Amino acid sequence: MLRLAVFDDQEEHLNYIVEVLSNALDNTNLTFEIKTMIQCDSLYALLDLETIPFDFLFIDICTQEGTTLDFTRTMYQKYPDIQIVYITNYDNYYKDIFYSSVFYYVEKKDLSLKIDQIIEKILDYYASKKFMIHTKNKDIYFQQSQIMYLERKLRMTYIEDCYGEIYTCNEKLSDLALRLNHRFIRVHESYIVNSDYIAVMKRTSIELTNGKEIPVSRKYHNLLKERLFL
Repeated sequence: MLRLAVFDDQEEHLNYIVEVLSNALDNTNLTFEIKTMIQCDSLYALLDLETIPFDFLFIDICTQEGTTLDFTRTMYQKYPDIQIVYITNYDNYYKDIFYSSVFYYVEKKDLSLKIDQIIEKILDYYASKKFMIHTKNKDIYFQQSQIMYLERKLRMTYIEDCYGEIYTCNEKLSDLALRLNHRFIRVHESYIVNSDYIAVMKRTSIELTNGKEIPVSRKYHNLLKERLFL
């Protein structure tokens, strides 16, 4: 799921930004969620979190209390993966924004004209950072670190994440493996596992941190031991 947040301290502008974003995203295959913030206190409270619950922040540069530039600089230092889309009614902040993460800069009057370009850039970036499968007419994106294992069964591939959610797609394991990072290990013709979730290695199987036992075939046993430095 693509998670976005929008901050503007004027309700009319906030609703406008959300409407433009929602309409544009409705034309894609992505599932998405938009969080809104109108109070500066809610915005600054983000700096106290361990992790940020969204991928992109659409933020108004100017507020009734000043600018948000100091906030975005601090946020970028603490959460360097956050992508910030600056929105403003003014055109004199180009130099200032380059001290923080700059994904896009747009004047409010141009937002509806440039939204398709912004969304296209977001999708390109998101796809390059996430693992994607196509299922039930939707594109679903995962952080690879959250995937526990993949199982191929009866021409379907099942993907379980660390939250216990299971997703299905038609792609073969061999095709999916090409898009997975080095933490994933083939342990069986029907299984690929994320080594970060291996709790116990047995003679013919492994046990994951959620208690699930996955068979290890003779073909992949030695490779698994080498990869785990056993």
